[in-house]
Amino acid sequence: MFNLQRLVLCATLLLLGIPGPALAQSQKEKKEIPAAGREVPKIAAFSSQIESIEITPKAGAKVSVALRVRPGIKLSAETQRRFKELKVRPAGPGRFNAEIEFDFEAFAAEQQRRADLAKRGAMVPVFSGRSIITLQQIQFIDPALIREAARLNRPIIIPIGVLGGTPVTVDPSRELMITDLSVVEDPARTFDPCTNAGTPMGAWTFGKLMTDMANGTIDPAKMVEDWLKQWTVNQTVNSFTVLNRTTGMNNLLLSTWKRSSNGELDLSQAPMRLLAIVNRIDLRQNTFYGGGSAGEGRFVFGVLNPSSCSIQPQFTVILEYGVPRSGCFAIHAWAQQWHALGSIVLGTPGFNSALQAITDVFAGPNANPSKPNGSALDQLRTNEVALSFPWELREFHLDAASHELLEATVKQTPDLSFDNTATVTNYVNSNQAAILAGTSVVPDDFPAGTPFLGGNAPNGPPTVFWNGVPAVTSNDARQQFSLNTCNGCHGAETQTPFLQIHTRAAGSTAALSQFLLGNGTLATPNTIQVHDPVVPATLRTFGDLLRRQQDLDSLLGTSCRAGGILQGLGFKPLDMTH
Repeated sequence: MFNLQRLVLCATLLLLGIPGPALAQSQKEKKEIPAAGREVPKIAAFSSQIESIEITPKAGAKVSVALRVRPGIKLSAETQRRFKELKVRPAGPGRFNAEIEFDFEAFAAEQQRRADLAKRGAMVPVFSGRSIITLQQIQFIDPALIREAARLNRPIIIPIGVLGGTPVTVDPSRELMITDLSVVEDPARTFDPCTNAGTPMGAWTFGKLMTDMANGTIDPAKMVEDWLKQWTVNQTVNSFTVLNRTTGMNNLLLSTWKRSSNGELDLSQAPMRLLAIVNRIDLRQNTFYGGGSAGEGRFVFGVLNPSSCSIQPQFTVILEYGVPRSGCFAIHAWAQQWHALGSIVLGTPGFNSALQAITDVFAGPNANPSKPNGSALDQLRTNEVALSFPWELREFHLDAASHELLEATVKQTPDLSFDNTATVTNYVNSNQAAILAGTSVVPDDFPAGTPFLGGNAPNGPPTVFWNGVPAVTSNDARQQFSLNTCNGCHGAETQTPFLQIHTRAAGSTAALSQFLLGNGTLATPNTIQVHDPVVPATLRTFGDLLRRQQDLDSLLGTSCRAGGILQGLGFKPLDMTH
């Protein structure tokens, strides 16, 4: 049985550039490097709906592609869309065929890079959804065999395991999760009403972002105040009542936020402190959640107490924008733009200018004319206990008719009244294959005609995890379902005390959860183990920034006419809420 304590050690060694021979020795069945035509271990296919890809060279730049879908998997809507785009057609049960342009020489070069890493003993984490299930030696196909197949027009099997990335080339502190004070307290782009430092309505201030979100369709100050007032009355969302937090909202913000001479909220004095700017390209093409075809870009703010700046309210606001880029070449260019930040020194004007060029793409006015207000916003989410107990997460969407931010259901999260009920048992059991494959989308109703998806996500204490009574058939499916809920991920499934990105005092960097960092740091994240809340003897391993590093490296390391197109066929958006 795989020793998870070794996983943590070997992940640390990997990030330090030191191979982990002890782990490789214990995993003899995974140690061999696959040659053309031979499958990698099945464990490498956990992150894909595709079991195998076979390509056969043809005259010119064309190849024929034969795909086999993993048994029992229903293709997600995104995979079906991608198949249609590439003219992939059914060819029997679980089989599909297509004809595409393919660059064998570029693919051989990509595999040579992997071969070089493998010779140095590099090992990569293997993820099932957001959980790490093992480390294995990096997989590759011998480049000479690829060239030979191209020369002889001979078919070659491409195992999914040779298309994944390694986390060693991506700097998460500059390319994925930017919390450095030189950015979040940039005097030209941010403003702190508690210290009066910075530039009111600078590019990364809450007030400027909300003004750009309104985009001339509505008075932005009215839009913000109407959004806040939704906490002062009960809301009905998907038939569920979300109770008001009137006293807390009035005391913390509505009665203390500075107002302009006309009585409106003064957005230039917005009591919001920037905590982080986040690259979520790993959410690309996640059509059920948001819709940004190149993933999302996010701003995370901590709410301030205008009447007493010494108090740090436990209240975060996350603006989550879909990146208006589509197609392989545009998405790869977007990845390269983020990756280029890794070669610029933090704290220099050049870094912040390059970062603003990125954020303007998704957060600027009229960034996506096809969406409400022309804003690229997918959703605005909040996580707080500052207004009342218990902790609560809410979600808001821009409404095309009113141009306002209106409360919406919390994705992937049923109403809490269903926890520990037979309804959850029935849902997990009837969707077990899809949950384990990462394609399950929690519907508004379950069963049909019965509202299921919640209007908010309360979260303890004690912190929440999702379970069914009687017990579900597969605890792994239960865990994946629970992990992808708002309150499960921000609670007992990951042993996170509610916030993944914490509020901060002026001059201090926001702390990050161990779910993100593991036992590492932002510069070198690794993994952490937690006990399953239902079966405590089962240890779950997390390291979400390590996963995001690997995902970005995988995208960067493949071109659109070689491994990138094959990876695109196998890539599966994550069913997640954060």
